Amino acid sequence: MPTSDTTHTDHDGLFKELIRTFTFEFIALFAPKLAQDLVPNSFEFLDKELIQLLDLGERKEVDLLIKCRKKAKEVFFSDPYRTAGR
Repeated sequence: MPTSDTTHTDHDGLFKELIRTFTFEFIALFAPKLAQDLVPNSFEFLDKELIQLLDLGERKEVDLLIKCRKKAKEVFFSDPYRTAGR
């Protein structure tokens, strides 16, 4: 019979740590064509940055924003699953 575990696991924090550690590998797995154009060691993580969503014109806060270089240009990625309206 399973026992009740009262400890809380920070799944969100663990997921963010995985993304931080394996960012390029994650992109290469799910967007291989995009990964070909990215500079693997150029990733910079910007927590709690406010961004302007182009399609809605609203300001949103994201949990994790990633800045990197794509062929001599800076590009930004955000966590699409966790946006919270401000």
